[in-house]
Amino acid sequence: MFNVDVLRQAQDRDDYPYVEFLSSAITASPVAACHGLPRLFKAFIQVTRRHKAAIFGQSSHQAPGASADQARQASLKFFAMCDSLLSPVNEDEIRWETKTKLLRIMNSEGLYGANNESIDKVLSRIGEETIAGLANFISENKQVLVEYTLDILSIIVGIDYDLLAHSTPRILHLLLTVPSHTAPAYTYLGKLLDYHRKTRTLDLLVGSLLEACASRALLDRSAASVSPILRHPFLDDFAKSLKSFITPGQVSGIVDTVLHHLREQLLTIVDLSTPSDDDNSRPQKKKRKTAKDGVSPVTESSTRAAVAFSLASRIACTVFSSIPTRYLEDDTKSAVTEVVQYFYAFERSKLKDILKRIRRGASSQDVHWAASSILRLQYCIRTAPSVQVSTQGDQKTASKLLSTLESPISPELRVEILRTLLNDVDLGYCESAPVFDEVLGLLEHHAGELTWSGHVHDVRTDSQATIATCHLLVSRWLPLLDGAASEAQLARFAKLMTSPQSFSQSSVTHEQIGLPSIVQRALHNAELWELHRLRDALLEQINAVTKPLDSVDVLTAVRGVHSPVGLSSDTVGAYRLLLYIPAEYLSRGIRSDLLRRVLAADVLSDHGDAQTALAFAHRAILDIPAAAWLAGHVFASICSDVRAGQDAFGCMHQVIVEG
Repeated sequence: MFNVDVLRQAQDRDDYPYVEFLSSAITASPVAACHGLPRLFKAFIQVTRRHKAAIFGQSSHQAPGASADQARQASLKFFAMCDSLLSPVNEDEIRWETKTKLLRIMNSEGLYGANNESIDKVLSRIGEETIAGLANFISENKQVLVEYTLDILSIIVGIDYDLLAHSTPRILHLLLTVPSHTAPAYTYLGKLLDYHRKTRTLDLLVGSLLEACASRALLDRSAASVSPILRHPFLDDFAKSLKSFITPGQVSGIVDTVLHHLREQLLTIVDLSTPSDDDNSRPQKKKRKTAKDGVSPVTESSTRAAVAFSLASRIACTVFSSIPTRYLEDDTKSAVTEVVQYFYAFERSKLKDILKRIRRGASSQDVHWAASSILRLQYCIRTAPSVQVSTQGDQKTASKLLSTLESPISPELRVEILRTLLNDVDLGYCESAPVFDEVLGLLEHHAGELTWSGHVHDVRTDSQATIATCHLLVSRWLPLLDGAASEAQLARFAKLMTSPQSFSQSSVTHEQIGLPSIVQRALHNAELWELHRLRDALLEQINAVTKPLDSVDVLTAVRGVHSPVGLSSDTVGAYRLLLYIPAEYLSRGIRSDLLRRVLAADVLSDHGDAQTALAFAHRAILDIPAAAWLAGHVFASICSDVRAGQDAFGCMHQVIVEG
């Protein structure tokens, strides 16, 4: 098929002599022909390279490498022919799979060179067709075809970014609607980042991301929030790129771009969510009543605006926490601080208006989304190391946030308010007592199985709000709790730590966060045991829960006949907690008391409840020389020989009591 003479003659023609044959084969048997087309393309490349001198000729008048370039151009021409042959194929999956394979071969063989005018038009056309196909396949939920089209876009961007540069915002917008497990989406985003890193044009990428998020075509906030663009793999790489590859001259422009987008979107939200009255058509009395009590309906426009602001604020948080300022001149730093300060004050004023409407009950879901996004963005600006703003005006907002907690609000907004208030306590903007009461009250009144995905947008129920709040408190604010909480509040928290829910076995997957995993992570953290007030509260709670066991006569009980009565769930929780406490924080007296009680717990409990208590006993008595020897025999003796077990148990009890 690829005879040298045929290939030499084909150079003087506009097409190859076997086009009609291939076209007929694809029409007759599209699946078989499409599967063979990439192999033909690869074979053609190999033949033209191997016999380039015979096919294209050599002379002293030709520039060095001319025949190699002619072979490359011939291969590109063959690629264009193959792509045109796929047009009449109706089977979408085989057609897009074949396109993907052809492009991969073209890219891996390095066919794209210096002179590509003819193939540029072909690749641009393929790119536009692919973008249109991607949009259709997403709407039709055809995941396989979505992945093929994203593969094609990734290859084209890798070949020459300029071919699809003008379409980047459109592609990014579509990526906001694909599932998070779409691997080719991350490949495309990686190549996008790689290009902007190399060309030092990350400011353009920031603008494209914000433009994609601002599209009013987005309605599904949950799906967009877990799309590849807003998942940690891309955002982490994006943040690292911003820190390392932004030039000092780009910082001001990037900040201005971000703030402009956020300001415009926030104004749109306020305009759409504010009830409007027609002064000429309503009596004054009726108008006042509507302004106070009317709830603006949830419209498609207001929902789109809230979703756009929520997504853009995620990008903005990444930018604010990553922009490098250590190399900036003082004038530039001052200019950046000034514009961020102005936006922070503007955002705070809009937040007050929104909170006022929420407290009056005149708000809808999109307003709660907007309030959550504002609070999240404010917290990011407060804590961003590269942005130093004055937050003195937040003192008045703290009281309004506290009063808003008394209104019916979404679980997500409740979590964001509590996080902001904890930060306010840390900054000294509000009293600690009411804030910790709200946090502990939420943790105490949980219901249902406590699991959460870990995504802020996914806090939809009170149970998920409980997990999210517990995660915030344990991972960030335990030192604040230790330093500012009252003794009663510390006791409430200690009781929560020993509750059955803190150690329950739930159906939590590796992609979810549960209360047991949060508590156990905290207990493994050495920082917790250095918080003296909190540690003392935990030990006091354990002592109070296990003290009733002092009334049990262990020797009498073990020699007598008794029925297991079971341990209280609080007692089991206390001994489970003891398994995590470092031995050096238990005094000799406390350890002896707990060991004496654990023997009573073993006698009184059934087999299931006793396991936790016995685990602590086995661990703790290893520090007592005589008991260390007995520890290996007592519990086995109890199970194998009752009389021997009673004698050994009494001996070990005496050792523990006498220490």
